[in-house]
Amino acid sequence: VDTANIQVSTVSTPVSTHDNTANLSDEIVYAFLANQPNGSQLVHEDLEQIREDDLEEMNLKWQLALLSMRAKSFGVDAAKDFKEIH
Repeated sequence: VDTANIQVSTVSTPVSTHDNTANLSDEIVYAFLANQPNGSQLVHEDLEQIREDDLEEMNLKWQLALLSMRAKSFGVDAAKDFKEIH
């Protein structure tokens, strides 16, 4: 994809705090796809496939992955501290 001549216009719209992430993502996708060949058709078809509960599920999985990484890091650090003490 040649990105040298792509122009993206931004639109400022009020966003509720509850749907902040979903609305921001929709606006970014729309701005990008609207400037592509057959963009308006792609925007409608692609956005129709994104369901709010799918986004929520992905967000929960991402949060679990981050917590898992933090727990692993904490365990490694705790083991190092324990070895230094004993």
